[in-house]
Amino acid sequence: MDSQGSPFRDQHIGVAAWELFFYSGAFEGRHALVNGGEPFIMRISDEGVEDFDSDDGERFDESLGKGTRFSCADLDLSDLESSEDEGYLKITPHLVHKKGPEDSILFEYEREREIKVKEVVRCKLSSLEASLSSENGLSSALIRVANGVQARIEAYMKLDNQYKRKIAEMTDSHLSAIQRRHEQRCQIEERRIREDAATEEARRKEIALLVEQVQQEKAKVEREARLRAVKLAEEAQKAAREAAIKESKETAEKEAVRATEFVAEALHNHITEKIRVSPSKVSNNIVSNVDKGIKVLAADNALKVEESRIKFYDEVAQEMMLNSNEEFDRCGRQISKLLRQINRTQQKVRAVSVALFGIIDGPQCPRPISCLLVAQKVVSLCENPNASFDSTAFAWGHVILSVTSQVPAVMDLLIAALHKACIYTVPKHLQPTEVSL
Repeated sequence: MDSQGSPFRDQHIGVAAWELFFYSGAFEGRHALVNGGEPFIMRISDEGVEDFDSDDGERFDESLGKGTRFSCADLDLSDLESSEDEGYLKITPHLVHKKGPEDSILFEYEREREIKVKEVVRCKLSSLEASLSSENGLSSALIRVANGVQARIEAYMKLDNQYKRKIAEMTDSHLSAIQRRHEQRCQIEERRIREDAATEEARRKEIALLVEQVQQEKAKVEREARLRAVKLAEEAQKAAREAAIKESKETAEKEAVRATEFVAEALHNHITEKIRVSPSKVSNNIVSNVDKGIKVLAADNALKVEESRIKFYDEVAQEMMLNSNEEFDRCGRQISKLLRQINRTQQKVRAVSVALFGIIDGPQCPRPISCLLVAQKVVSLCENPNASFDSTAFAWGHVILSVTSQVPAVMDLLIAALHKACIYTVPKHLQPTEVSL
C-alpha cells in the first residue's frame, strides 16, 4: 500500500509545494524585487519524500535562472504527513483503482497551466526588475541632480557673499573718498572766503583812504578858491576906487557931484522899492534917464537878452499870481527849507540837488512856477542882510549848477530875478549928459 500510494503522495506534496511557491511568490515578489532586484526560488526539503518529476524541476530551474533560494528545513511536515497518511489510508479503497485517461489529461492540463502561470510570473518579475532598475537609475540621477543643484546653490551663495563683501568694501572706500573730497572742497571754500574777506577789507580801507584824500583835496581847493575870490574882490574894489578917483578928477566938480547924487538916488529907489520893470518900461526908463541927463551905454545884444529874460519872468509871475493857491506856498516853503540846509559836505549838496529837482519835476506845481519859486527863493535869501555865505558860497553854486544843468529854465528865471534886483547884472555904463540950468 505504501508502494502504491507513494506516487500519489509525492504528487500531492509537489502540488502543495508549487501552490505555496506561487502564492508566496505572488505576495513576496515585490518585496524581493525592491530589496534585491532578483527572483527567488523556494524549495521544500523532505527526507522521506523522493524527488518528484526531476526533469520538470530541472526545466523549471533553467527557466527561472538565477534566483534567491530559501531553505524550508525548519518547516515541520510531520503532522501533515500523518494526516495525509490517515487520509490516504481512509481512501485507500479508492486509490487502488487505476486512473483513467481523464485524470491524466487533467493532470497534464494542470501542469501546463502551472507552466504558463510560472512564465507569466517570470515575465512580470522581469518587467518589475526593469522598471525598478530604471526607477533606481532615475532616483540616483535625481539625487545627483539635487546634490549638484545644492552644491551650485552653495557655490553661488559663497560667490554672492564674496561679491557683497567686495561691493561693501568698494562702497565704503568710495564714500570715504567722497567725504575726503568734500572736506577738501570745504577747506578750499573757507580759505577762499577768508581771502575774499581780507581782499574786500583791504579794498574798503583803500577806498576810505582815497575818499579822505579826495575830501582833503576838495577842502584845499575850496580854501584856495575862497582866497582867490577874496583877492579878486579886493583887486576889483581897488581898481574901482582908482577908476572912480581918476574919473572924479577928470570931470568937473559940479557935474560930478550932481551926477553922482542923481545916480545914487536912482539906484537907492530902484533897490528898495523892487520895481518890476517890463521891457517897455526899461526902454522908457532909459529914455527918461536920457531925458534927465543920464546916458546908458551897453551892448545891444546884452540889452535884448535882458529884455527877453525879464519878459519871460513877468509872464511866469503873472501866471503864478492868477493861479495862486496853497500848494504854491507849501512848495515855496519846502524850497526855502532845502536851501537853508546847504552845507559844505558833498552828500548834503547831492541830496539838496536831488530834492530840488524832485520838487521841480513833481506834480505839486507846474514846472515853470516851480522854477520861478526856486529863483525867487535864491534871490531872497541872498538879499537877506543877516545871512552869511562865506562858508557855503561854493556849495550854493554847486547846487544851482546841478539844478540848472537839468532844468535850463531855472537859470533863465534866476538871471531875470538878478536883473530885477541889480541893474548891473548886465554890463552897463551910466554917463551923465549936460543938463541946461
